[in-house]
Amino acid sequence: MKKDNTSEKGQLNSPNVVFCGNFVPEGMVNSHKGIAVSGNRMILGIIKAIETHCNLSLISVMPIASFPKEKKIFIKGGKSKLYDAVEYLKIFFINVFGLKQLTQITSLKKALKKVVKDKENPVIVNFNPYVTLSIPTLKYAKKHNIKTVCIVADIPVTVPKHYNFIKKAFRRLEINKYHNNIGKYDGLIVLNENVINEFAKGKPYYLMDGGVTEKEIENTKVVKPENHDNLQILYTGALESYNGIKEMIEGFLMVEKNLKLTICGGGTLSSYVQDMANKYENIEFKGLVPHDEVVKLQANAGLLISTRPIDGFALKLTFPSKMIEYMLSGTPILTTKLNGLTKDYEDKLFFCGQTPNEIAVAISNFFDLSIEDRYKTATTAREFIKNKKTYTYHSKGVMNLINEVLSK
Repeated sequence: MKKDNTSEKGQLNSPNVVFCGNFVPEGMVNSHKGIAVSGNRMILGIIKAIETHCNLSLISVMPIASFPKEKKIFIKGGKSKLYDAVEYLKIFFINVFGLKQLTQITSLKKALKKVVKDKENPVIVNFNPYVTLSIPTLKYAKKHNIKTVCIVADIPVTVPKHYNFIKKAFRRLEINKYHNNIGKYDGLIVLNENVINEFAKGKPYYLMDGGVTEKEIENTKVVKPENHDNLQILYTGALESYNGIKEMIEGFLMVEKNLKLTICGGGTLSSYVQDMANKYENIEFKGLVPHDEVVKLQANAGLLISTRPIDGFALKLTFPSKMIEYMLSGTPILTTKLNGLTKDYEDKLFFCGQTPNEIAVAISNFFDLSIEDRYKTATTAREFIKNKKTYTYHSKGVMNLINEVLSK
């Protein structure tokens, strides 16, 4: 059953939690290829929020691209500082495809044995059921009758076309194992309730549809409506077909208003976007932009846009985390009605269809609204995120779930 944020007694227990994930200290996110910035931010946000509610031990399988993309072959293990006085245990592995996965599994088994030993009634929490995390965790937990919880933040379904035969075969096996292992955990933290319906019916869970830290709220400065570039539409994110990039541009070009479309990001459609920017003077392409600059651009735009198609298996199981960042900006948002956007979001966003014509109509209708009506919705969105989507807010629900799992 879905858990809310308060226990029956209104208080939280302090269980022994062993958290395993692919994370690095905040200052290292740009030091190596393969580190997912948004994923790392989410992990650190969760860790900082729950550390005061439990006896927390941390194990990291360092996220890093395999050799030769990254030149480091031997990743050293040992204790290191995550932030302030909080330490984490890094595991050793050999950073060569194949050997990487095998040594990560072996090293994590040893780390779990070392960290979990002598802890009374512990629970092991994985961030995503990646095979290198789920295989050793579930095997160790079953052997020693230990409870497990998984935070399911991603649902992989695709095999990259540029992979060779061996990597494609491994990726297919990895995806299958990933999906199958979701239901083997004792409890789940999901970003979309459909994950439970698809993979783990009947399992206890907590819905954590997006999150921000207090630091992110503080760093996002709200700009007065009159100081926005109210004729600018801004897109920030991956330039991939699954984000509806071509449909967005085609729809924008159909609008008969004096507007500008600014696009930030990188991906397989970068060349296409650059070509369109060269062809049309009202389209601007900035390429990859540092996150701090992206936040400033979002705070000053007239409209933030996301035209991601709503069809597809993966899209029905995920939450559009980009929406949280957008909503925090205080700028109005136009988006397709993605599955993860529950009824709570309906009065905080402007919606459009996914075809170019539907996008064009929605853009035109939005700019027919008064400035007051546009920013009234944007202000409601930002307050919603500040009050209901911080990791501090979510920590109570997370800990209630952990306590429920441990009580069974």
